[in-house]
Amino acid sequence: MNKKQVMLWTLTIWGILCLLHYVIQTALIMSGPRVGNMYAYSWGFQALNFAFGYLPLWVVALAVILISEWNYFKEKETKKSP
Repeated sequence: MNKKQVMLWTLTIWGILCLLHYVIQTALIMSGPRVGNMYAYSWGFQALNFAFGYLPLWVVALAVILISEWNYFKEKETKKSP
């Protein structure tokens, strides 16, 4: 696999895992007992909460992985060419 394919697969898997995290977390919150504000028990509010609370961590993790892949392929290319 070349660099472009690996990075595309990384982005695809990252997107799937990020969406899965949002859905599972929101489903767990929605299935709990309803206490307090009712707007907090909507998918839209939970999406906003996820975007500000967890998505930055997911983006940092993606950046670390992509930078690692980039460096791996760059090192691999420099070793290949004399």
